[in-house]
Amino acid sequence: MSPPPKKVKLSCSIVALGHHQCGKSTALGHLIYRMGSIDLRAIEGFKKKSKEMGRASYYYAWVMDKHRYERERGMTIEINLFSVIDRGGTHYAFIDVPGSSSYTKNAIAGMALAEVGFLFVSAVPSEFDEGMSKNGQTREHALLAYTMGVKSLVVVVTKMDLVGYSQDRFDEILGTMRTLVKSVGFRIDNEWNKFNCYPISGLNAVDGDKTLINMPWFHGYNRSITSSGEASLVDFLVKSRWEKITNEEKKPLRVLIDDAYDISMGIGTVASGRVVSGTMKPGDNVQFSPSGLQAKVDSIERFHEALPVATPGDLIGFCVPSLSAKDIHRGMVAFHANNSPAPVVKSFVAQLMIMDVYGGGAIRNGFEFVVHCGTAHVACKLKHISKKLNRRGKVIEEDPESVRVGDACIVTMVPKAPVCMEPFSSCTYLGRLALRDNDMTVGAGIIKSIEK
Repeated sequence: MSPPPKKVKLSCSIVALGHHQCGKSTALGHLIYRMGSIDLRAIEGFKKKSKEMGRASYYYAWVMDKHRYERERGMTIEINLFSVIDRGGTHYAFIDVPGSSSYTKNAIAGMALAEVGFLFVSAVPSEFDEGMSKNGQTREHALLAYTMGVKSLVVVVTKMDLVGYSQDRFDEILGTMRTLVKSVGFRIDNEWNKFNCYPISGLNAVDGDKTLINMPWFHGYNRSITSSGEASLVDFLVKSRWEKITNEEKKPLRVLIDDAYDISMGIGTVASGRVVSGTMKPGDNVQFSPSGLQAKVDSIERFHEALPVATPGDLIGFCVPSLSAKDIHRGMVAFHANNSPAPVVKSFVAQLMIMDVYGGGAIRNGFEFVVHCGTAHVACKLKHISKKLNRRGKVIEEDPESVRVGDACIVTMVPKAPVCMEPFSSCTYLGRLALRDNDMTVGAGIIKSIEK
C-alpha cells in the first residue's frame, strides 16, 4: 500500500486566464491592492499616469502590466508575476498571461507554472459571447489550462457594474460556465474540486464589503474543503486551504524554466521557473536540458526570500553565476547533473484527442504542428498515425489514413528542434502536450513513450 500524500507548506501559484479585454488584469491588480500588497500611493501614481496616456480606467491593470508597450497598447503581452503574502502567512504567486490569441504561446507557458486557474469572463453580453465564440479565448484558455496541468479552475465574472450587478445575469453565466469547466475535463464534483464562481467589478468590488453593498444577493456559491462559501474573491483566497499534497519530492528534480536574468551587485545569472518534482538546495550541481550546460546553484529564492530547499510547486529564482542569461531560456528543464537526466527526444508517441482542424478537414501523416510541452514549444512533424481509438481507448482502426475532429488516436511525432519531454507516467508536467496550428488548438493529450 502506497504511503499517504505528504502535506507541505502553504503556498499557491494562480494564473489569470480569459479573453482579451475581459478585465482580468484590472481585477487582479485590484485584488492585490485589497490584499495589502501594494499601497495607495502606488495606485494613485498609476491612476495619474494612465489618465495622461489616455487609458484612465487601466490603472489597476498596471499592477500586473509592467512593460511600457503593454501599458501603451492596453493589453497583456508577456507573462507577468506578482508575489503576495497574506496575514496568515500563505504565499501566492499571481501569474497574468495574455488574453489575445496573438500571444497564446506565452499564455500556455504561463499556465505550465500554475496550480490554480482563475478564468475571468465579462458579464457584458457582447463581450461574454465574443470570448465564448469559436475564435474566442475563454474556452481555449480553459482547455489549455487543463492540458498543461492546472489542477482546479475558479470562474470570476467581471464587469458586474456594467450590467447593474444583476443576479439574473450572473445566474445565466453561472450555468454556462459550469458546463464549460466540466466539459474540458476539470473535476467539479469531488471533495477537493468543486465548482466555484464569483461575481466582481474589477474597478469597484473584489472584497467582501463592496460585494455585500453592490451584490447583497451573493453569499458565496459553493461549500467544499477548499471553499467555505466565502462571499467575495478576497475571502475565497484568504480562507481557502492551500496545503500542497504531493509525493513528487521523491522523484528526480525537474524545474520548468521560464526565464533568466543578469542581476548586478555581484549576484550574477538567475534562472527562474517552477519545480515540478524533486528538490533543489544551494550547492547542488544542475544541468539544463536540452543544452547540456551545467552549473552550481549558489542560492535559491522564492518571493524574494532565501530558501534552504525548493520543493514541488515552488516558483523560484536560483543563482547560477557560472552561466550567462543568454545560455538559459524558456522551455529548458533543469535537473541534477549526472542523476536521472531530463531526456532530449528524437521522437515520441502520444495519445491525442483531435479537437479542431483548420478548414474542417482531416489530419494526415506529414502534417506539421507547434507542440507545447511544459514551458517549451517546438515545431513537430506528424510521422505516423498508428491507431484510431474509440472513447474508451479501444483500437478501432490500425494505420488510418487520417483523423478528424472528435477522433482519438495514437501518433508518432518528430520534433524539428531539440526539446525535453518525458512519458506521462514518469513526469506528468513533461508528459502533457497541446498541438496548435493557425492560432487554434488542434489537439491535446499525453506522451506514451519517447525515443532518446
